[in-house]
Amino acid sequence: MKLLHVEIKALTASFRLPFALSGSQVTVQVPMYPTILGLISCCAGRPISSQETDIGFIFTHQGTGLDLERFIRWSMNKNKPKLNTKGAGIRKREYLINPHLDLFLSNLSFKKYFESPVGIPVLGRSQDVAWIEKVSVVDVQAVKEGNIQGSLIPMSLFGKRTPIGFILRLPEEIKYDQQKRLREISSSNVFVVIPSERNHLTHIELDSGLFSIKNEKSHMISDEKTKEKVENSQDLEQNLPLKTFYLHHFN
Repeated sequence: MKLLHVEIKALTASFRLPFALSGSQVTVQVPMYPTILGLISCCAGRPISSQETDIGFIFTHQGTGLDLERFIRWSMNKNKPKLNTKGAGIRKREYLINPHLDLFLSNLSFKKYFESPVGIPVLGRSQDVAWIEKVSVVDVQAVKEGNIQGSLIPMSLFGKRTPIGFILRLPEEIKYDQQKRLREISSSNVFVVIPSERNHLTHIELDSGLFSIKNEKSHMISDEKTKEKVENSQDLEQNLPLKTFYLHHFN
């Protein structure tokens, strides 16, 4: 099976927890699927729907920071939004440091969008500007288990197995209403957020959805200490793929 592989890097990233609307803005440790669809749409110069491609990714970072940002406050007047009379506010915003996104897409025709992107890709906020390091087509194979890092997997796929990660209800797709000029969540799901720290690997087993790159067991591990740790572990003796990702199919 062939997939499009896009390697994307940035200095910062921030993926606001969508149902937390007050106080300090914490970040989800991985990009959500609507965020990735928005990233693809930015590069394509047109809206990309969830029906056009399956999405898989490996997301890592090197820590978190806390920022102060100015924001515009709104209030409702007769069911219509208006600027708050108190003016702008200041809040704390969590962000991720040195993020690295390995993106896998089933639609190979999207290759041209990343080779010559229409817009400037970002990983969250407009100031989280990203750049595309590499675009290629890779051969992958389905696996039942492996070491995974920085991923977003529906909880239903774990069955009776105990998931390792944070359990969150997150949007699966967000659609933009041009007439109302509002984004609306069209579907959501309960996901398991697999830890994305660069030196952390999580071993999981799934009946379907897991893939690894053929004949390239360790090239996806960019951190040398992590690579050495994994290569010296029992996983190598068990001949398990050293790097695995989940490929999400939208219903």
